Amino acid sequence: MDREIRKAKLQDAKQINKLVFGYAKNGKMLSRPLSYIAPRIRDFFVCVIGDKIVGCVGLRVWNMQWAEIMALAVSPEYRGSGIGPKLVEACLNEAKILGIKRVLMLTFEHSLAEKSGFQKLDSADTLPEIIFTEKTVIIDKVYVLELKN
Repeated sequence: MDREIRKAKLQDAKQINKLVFGYAKNGKMLSRPLSYIAPRIRDFFVCVIGDKIVGCVGLRVWNMQWAEIMALAVSPEYRGSGIGPKLVEACLNEAKILGIKRVLMLTFEHSLAEKSGFQKLDSADTLPEIIFTEKTVIIDKVYVLELKN
């Protein structure tokens, strides 16, 4: 299986939306409509096999110190093949380049977060306030990784 992890292109937005919607309709992640994805396409990475996007992830910068891994989705037929960790790695590399100090992940996939080096957050007090203006944070779903730049 020859796969490529790359920055998303504008023409990928519809496939990203379809992947994310597959999880959002089951309550596994926040819905990200095309009107959200297209203007933020530079935040996204995709995994491509052949001409099909089989995975996606976004890195949202919240402020000078915090970023969030968001919209991590892998096609059901490719789950367990290592695509998720590779997409997370792409985001972490980007965060380091940007000089981000902490990356958070809100996820139901606890094992992926932990395998990627994230620690479960104990208290919401350490999160940037801005995140609370846009989403409800369920504390037991938040994982944080301190980056060493």
